[in-house]
Amino acid sequence: LWDFGDGNFGTGSKVLYSYATSGTYRVKLAVAEVRCGFSDTVSLVISVSDTTTPPQIHLPDVGRCQDGTIDFFVQNGTSRYQYSWDFGNGIQSAARNPTANYQDTGLYQVILRVTDTLCGEVYLDTALIDLDQLQSEIFIPNCFTPNGDGINELFIISGNQCGDGDVLEIYNRWGSRLYRTEKPYEEFWDGTFKGRQCTESVYYYLLFTNNKVLKGHLSLIY
Repeated sequence: LWDFGDGNFGTGSKVLYSYATSGTYRVKLAVAEVRCGFSDTVSLVISVSDTTTPPQIHLPDVGRCQDGTIDFFVQNGTSRYQYSWDFGNGIQSAARNPTANYQDTGLYQVILRVTDTLCGEVYLDTALIDLDQLQSEIFIPNCFTPNGDGINELFIISGNQCGDGDVLEIYNRWGSRLYRTEKPYEEFWDGTFKGRQCTESVYYYLLFTNNKVLKGHLSLIY
């Protein structure tokens, strides 16, 4: 009979036992020879320390301008752990390596709670996510009406507010460039070229963004 010194006991010639907490324990083994009536007891003082490396949040590089999707990973994780994530945006997950999607900019505190199912130990870790800009889908209209009525007067491209280096160019049907801006989400074409109103027609745009070129046409209507 084994006495592990923490109020728990075991039987067998070889036992494997896990202590719930670190400390010093006196382990006793009582052995009895049933047929001959012999018995003996031995004891040994042992020190137990937790050598487990606590699980931690591995935070990927969060760029200045991205779509809000972040993959989280656990360092020092194991299959016997239970995971509970709080991403700070009202969403939780029990996955080991989850993916979170943030819809708005802001500062978010991520909390990871890990429970060791073997000994009941609970580990906590936190991380801060700072999303100052989010990239969203670009919207490009196919027409505008610069006729002076105050409605739809400008060719407005919206959506990507963090497109550093983006360039918009507009051409007529003969390939002449009529407009160019390096701030396509702040500066908008008003349908003029060198101060004169362009004719009602179909024009063509090139939007250089994210190492690609978006091409299309737009109608100028009065």
